[in-house]
Order: sequence, then structure tokens, then C-alpha cells
Amino acid sequence: MFTPIDEDEPVNFIEALRKLSEHAEKDSADNMLYGNLYGRFQNYFNAILHTTFTLPYLVDTTTKQTLSIQYTKNELLDLIVSAMLNTALKEVPFLITEIIKGNHEKYMLPRLRRIINGYPAPDGMRMTVSCADQANYHSQAIVQQLYKLYPYMDGYHIHDVWKGVCDCWKAPPVSALTKQPFYSSKPVLIGDGEMDPACRPLYMLEIKHYMPNAQTFLFINRGHGVGGKTWNDMTQQFLDNPAQKIEPGSKAVIPY
Repeated sequence: MFTPIDEDEPVNFIEALRKLSEHAEKDSADNMLYGNLYGRFQNYFNAILHTTFTLPYLVDTTTKQTLSIQYTKNELLDLIVSAMLNTALKEVPFLITEIIKGNHEKYMLPRLRRIINGYPAPDGMRMTVSCADQANYHSQAIVQQLYKLYPYMDGYHIHDVWKGVCDCWKAPPVSALTKQPFYSSKPVLIGDGEMDPACRPLYMLEIKHYMPNAQTFLFINRGHGVGGKTWNDMTQQFLDNPAQKIEPGSKAVIPY
């Protein structure tokens, strides 16, 4: 919890996207479509920094009432981030190629329907924890530094609890002591996906620095969340004997 999500998450997403681009270029036979994917993504989003797009949205099929919905790069970034978090990663490169071609409608319309028909907001506990533990300790100066480094991320917010929400929610900050890392000899089992856009493998190394008996594993070709049979087997090994060396049993999982 000593990681500052608003300061880190935009760059976490970019690092994961770069790794995804490397895999797409290496693994695909269609280099014309997937070659230099991150570079083309970056060029496109830098080109639309101040662009407002308009999309007709049919509200009522009976009356044919239509709304003219405006969206920006932020909503397009949302599509990619959401896909990397919730979709099979192998589908994401094609989504990116479609977006940078300007083929937005087939992806934006389902998202608009979800928002207009009842977008699920974070619950009160999530807002309280995020505000107390995160927003109250974020540095806006550092956030502005990353916006200068990556202009296309300017004004885009990944985490679903905004500072504006926290200004209204007014959850008191947690003790600063709980934000400090601590040293421990306890055994820990940690796994992360190579293309995790939210929590990067860097965090595994940070934890291992303070908890040297941690065993950390990188799941190749995986993103956010590394559940499944391999992870379940590793977890059972750890529970049976926390001090023993864990054997992943898969070449797609490597000690990190």
C-alpha cells in the first residue's frame, strides 16, 4: 500500500502496452498490421490531444430519438485500458489498430450504452479506502511530471476514484505510518503478469526488497490477475510448506 496509484498507474499502463506491442510484433505474421504498435498508438493519441469526436446515439428505437454524444482521447484510452484489464490480451492489439484507424463507433457504442443505462460506480467502502489511503497522499506535482513526459495521458484518470470525489467524500487520511514500507522475514508468495497495466512487476521487486524471503514469479503473456491451475498449484505448495522453493511447473512462469 506504499505505492501511490495515481502517480504510478498511467506509467504502469504505458509499460504494459509497450510489452504488449513487443509481443504483437514478434508473434504475429502480419507485421503490416501489428508492427511498431506502441509507436503508432503514441503518434495517434498525440495527434488527437485536443480533438473532440461526435457520435450519434439512438436513445429510443420507437421515437428514433437520437443524442449527439461527444468524446475525446480519454474515452478511447478507457477502451484500451478496460480491454487490457478485462479482455483476453490477444484481442487487444487488434482493438488498438482499429482505434488508431478511426474505427471508434463499434467500440464506443457498447460503452455508451453501459454508461447511459446505469454505469456501476465504486461503492462507499472503495471510495473511503481510496481517498483515505491514496488520494490524501498523492502529489499533483508528480502527476504533472508524468503528463509532461506522456502528453497523451494528460487529464486521463485510470483509477475509478477521483480526487474530486474525495474532496466531497472527505474520508480522513490514514496514519502516515501505514504508508511506510517495513522489513519482515515472513515468507510470501507473489505473482504478477508481464503485461499487468495496473500493478507492474516492479512492485514485486519492491516488496521483495523489504521481505527477502518472498518468492516472486512473473507470468509471461498474462496481465492483471494470474489465477488458474498453475497459480493454484503454486499456492498449494506454498501453503503446505511456506519455506520450500516453489516449482511453477510451467515454462510460462519464471522466478523474478
